Amino acid sequence: MKRAILAALLSLTISMPIHAADPETMYITPVGEEEIAEQIEEGEKELLACLVWAEARGEDQLGKQLVVDVVLNRVDDPRFPDNITDVIYQRNQFSPVTDGNLQKAFTEVTPECYEAVAAELEQRTDSEILYFTAGGYGRYGTPAYRAGNHWFCK
Repeated sequence: MKRAILAALLSLTISMPIHAADPETMYITPVGEEEIAEQIEEGEKELLACLVWAEARGEDQLGKQLVVDVVLNRVDDPRFPDNITDVIYQRNQFSPVTDGNLQKAFTEVTPECYEAVAAELEQRTDSEILYFTAGGYGRYGTPAYRAGNHWFCK
């Protein structure tokens, strides 16, 4: 019975005439790479800026931007969750999540952290790095380079 109703509604919808769209009310457009940044929710931008503060508040702007890249590159990598929030809160990935610094960041985050997020959403500095640690290369990934006090791996 449910299938018959659904089929009837579907055929009715498909057979309805299509009218020319009013240009002032058309909002559906193909999404290009430059528009992907606009789709990220403001809450995720804030969360990402807070992570930058917690992980790289003592680093220069490049160091802050590279932390953003690690998160965004993980979102794009099939081995990691597919959104910023889940990447940041993935178990055992970012120490500020467990040591309280991420929560503290919500009251301490600086404009430079938001600038780092905005810059990397526009164009990434490094689209390959997936890991970073302080004090030396970590156990994961292929060593790439050091920037400030962070060691980055692909």
